[in-house]
Amino acid sequence: MASKDKPNAAASNGDEMQEVKDIINAEVASLRPSELAVLELLTWLEEVATEDTEDTGAGFFGDDIARILMAPDEATMMEADELPKYNAKVLSGSELDVYGFVVKFSNSAEIESGLIGPKSKRKMFLLVRSARLSTAQKNRQYRLPEVGEEFVWNTSARFIVAKLYWYQRHGRFDNGGSVKLRIQGTDLDGGKSVEKLKSLDVPAMAGQAEQPPF
Repeated sequence: MASKDKPNAAASNGDEMQEVKDIINAEVASLRPSELAVLELLTWLEEVATEDTEDTGAGFFGDDIARILMAPDEATMMEADELPKYNAKVLSGSELDVYGFVVKFSNSAEIESGLIGPKSKRKMFLLVRSARLSTAQKNRQYRLPEVGEEFVWNTSARFIVAKLYWYQRHGRFDNGGSVKLRIQGTDLDGGKSVEKLKSLDVPAMAGQAEQPPF
């Protein structure tokens, strides 16, 4: 089990996937309440999941070319397809207004995801609709969307998925609702990190989400 002081990088996605597979393959009557909750999450995700026809994880269809079509000048237009695929690690430190999400089956054999459909045994991930609330950003090497611009990012991070699922089940995204959150990352060895969602009411941990100097 990972240390409270510093998560252990050895607790890999492979370990998480095995834990999920064990829950899926077990007899329901033998599962603990916590394991039943995980099974309920995976079952719900599988029921609402659709095919990722683009298999990019970059966004809903049209979002990738919309930046080109809506570019205000030629220079912006030429660079519009060079933006990174946004995920929780890229967005670490960002303050977001989250509007909701859709669930996709992955068509890529390379994707590492502990989200596995109990019936189909297929890996899944979330496409999350958001807008940045501020210029806060942990890693300044990434060019992120402008504040207020709606965009989509992908994630299969277990802690993030679980919290978004909770908000969904409690109606927080109903009728145009949204939730204001911060993505806060903890660095691990080997260039890895653990990303979690935090309330904007909770101060960022020192060194985790740096405010830009402007």
